[in-house]
Amino acid sequence: MGLGKLFTFKSKMSEEVTVSVGKTLGWSDLLSFSKDKALENSAFWICLMNLARTFGSLPIHAYSKKGDGSRKIDTTSPEAILLRHPCPYMNPYAFRFCMSINFELYGVAYAKIVRSSLGKPIALHPIASTLVVPTIADGKLSYQYTPSGECIPKADMLVILNLTANGILPLSPLEYVKKDLAVADSAKVMQHNWFSRGTMLGGIVKVPSNTNKTTKDEIREQFQTGFGGSSNSFKTAVIPDNTSYEPVKIDSKTAEFQEAQKWTVAEVARRFGVPEAFAGGSVKETYANAEQRGIDLVQYTILPRSVAWQDAINDALFLHNPKRYVKINLNGLMRGDAATRSAYYHNALMDGWMSANDVRSLEDMDPIEHGDLYMVPMNYVPRSVAATTNPYTYQGITTTQETRTVNSLPSPLVDAKRMEDVSFMAERAAASASQRKALEKLARRQLAKEIKALNELIASETSSSDLLEQFRLATEKIAREFGDQYVEAFSVVARKLQPIVQRQVRTGASIDADAFDRFVKSYAYAASDRHASSRVYALAKDLEGTPDDQVASVVEGATQNWMATVPNHEAATETNRSANAMTVFLYGALGVSVMRVVASHDACEFCRKLDGRVVEVNGYVLKAGENVDDGEGNVMRISKSKKHPPFHDGCECSVAPGR
Repeated sequence: MGLGKLFTFKSKMSEEVTVSVGKTLGWSDLLSFSKDKALENSAFWICLMNLARTFGSLPIHAYSKKGDGSRKIDTTSPEAILLRHPCPYMNPYAFRFCMSINFELYGVAYAKIVRSSLGKPIALHPIASTLVVPTIADGKLSYQYTPSGECIPKADMLVILNLTANGILPLSPLEYVKKDLAVADSAKVMQHNWFSRGTMLGGIVKVPSNTNKTTKDEIREQFQTGFGGSSNSFKTAVIPDNTSYEPVKIDSKTAEFQEAQKWTVAEVARRFGVPEAFAGGSVKETYANAEQRGIDLVQYTILPRSVAWQDAINDALFLHNPKRYVKINLNGLMRGDAATRSAYYHNALMDGWMSANDVRSLEDMDPIEHGDLYMVPMNYVPRSVAATTNPYTYQGITTTQETRTVNSLPSPLVDAKRMEDVSFMAERAAASASQRKALEKLARRQLAKEIKALNELIASETSSSDLLEQFRLATEKIAREFGDQYVEAFSVVARKLQPIVQRQVRTGASIDADAFDRFVKSYAYAASDRHASSRVYALAKDLEGTPDDQVASVVEGATQNWMATVPNHEAATETNRSANAMTVFLYGALGVSVMRVVASHDACEFCRKLDGRVVEVNGYVLKAGENVDDGEGNVMRISKSKKHPPFHDGCECSVAPGR
């Protein structure tokens, strides 16, 4: 399916319009109205553009639900990445804009879902709605792409319905609005003709009855040339004494073209379900009325369309998985003025259901240190502190997110030590996170070189049996090239971590700087090697059981998925791993003999079981072959011994000194 065919908008209706001026407008004239003529109407154009631009610019995020009922934004799954990079030749705005145009004009928007060899969605290709015909065969719904005859299964088509009577076949809004627009177009043609012939000197020149035709034609031509058209308005006419001029009186209602234009704007606005101002109408309103119209626009126009988008995407990408979904954020459309927002945020902060960083995020500002704390009016302290100081502070209700999560941990209980552990854990996490972007860029560049080397091996027709070994050698060489760059990034983390750990340990002992530098360098090169070995392992899994003639296509799909997911995932993992590895080294250098596991506030059931576990510094928290039971019959099997977190993908746990 070529790109040219994807964007061919060929209307099934006639591309011509015939408007009769000077006779009654017949329905045959109206029924020949086309899409292109509809777009010539300024009210129709601005409505269509405003709706498409709105949906092109609205933020859309993928979410996943946690075990405790809370949610988090998903940024690493193939589906989440697809929302940010729908296809190679379109950015998210262009994709949603294109889909919205089809959605509004033809009652439905289609996009073909391209999947990798593993069945994961990797691209969304929009298709013109006029080129798709829904079909049902053997009880299964599919969509026929008419230029090629290809039948696309329902599972591989994103379908966003706007107007339908049976849930399958769309009804084109353009078919129902064209009569109104044809009337407006006729009025525009009539207006053009009226002005082009002049409005200030139109009339009749009376001549004697015996005047011949040639003389009449000459007089008419002289009048038309000298006084016709808007450029000749208000000129003084001089006529022979045997002739007279009688102006034609124009009925006032006939000349009120502005009223006709207002009617068109109102009619188009009603068709789209938007306020007249949204369609370019000049409506006199007070500030309060304008604000209410804006709210109505969001509630009755944007919201229903958003639900249609969300349900369609959930159906196509997540298969109605109750733990995964997308949501279009309409908060930006509901923003008030600065004073209103300030009062809203103030109440939210004082009541403890928003943090300073929550507010800063909504105002597109960077987070601040300790800005994630939720405060309460009682001396303005963290809610968890207030709750643990007096469990009955909130009339016997201690159900805040922090209280539920922390109190659900088996041990230790929420106390001063626990609060201190969490505080230092947050400081260390912030120190390591400062280099997350740098690590992501490094991983992306390293991965790009690895993919290039892999493609060169494929192009050189390396046999399948040798491909993995040759790729392993290539990745090891690339890893050595990137080692020093990883050292530079992790050295920044090390410099920030050292004073934090020294404050936590409360010792005046000095640290052997050279030994610490050697450890950081060793860790950095190990991180580069981990990246390389993970790609070899991933390729081996992707190629397992693949016939030789399909290796190239499988590799292409796999590498696209790598570029979309690996850099961000590895940066997140290494951020936490490096913080804990360096912390454990510093504990040993500062004379700390034992340490304990500190589970994160949103830890899984496995990590909660490990919370508070005490081990020797540089000893193993988990040993190979050990099983961790979550208490509900689920078991996490440990294949490799671990001295510190992370214990699994996405783990954000940490360690603290002492018992």
